[in-house]
Amino acid sequence: MQDIVKDQSITIQRLELKILSLKEDLKESKKKNEEGLEEQEHEVIKLRKQVEEGRKAEENIRKQYLEKEEQHQVEVNILKSKLEEKDKLL
Repeated sequence: MQDIVKDQSITIQRLELKILSLKEDLKESKKKNEEGLEEQEHEVIKLRKQVEEGRKAEENIRKQYLEKEEQHQVEVNILKSKLEEKDKLL
């Protein structure tokens, strides 16, 4: 009988140690997950910033294009006007 009680006591101690070990593993796992989540959040912020910078660059290029196109149209109109004047003189 004592042997059974002794074996059960040993088994309980082993189980308690296993529970403590699992709790510690869970704690470490949670910590790693939180660190990974933080890292992902930083990466998302970084990517959002890059997207915003890309949008701004695209908008600037679009504005420059429109300005150049407008300048070219003005030049074309001036040249057309000059041609019309020359045609009238001829």
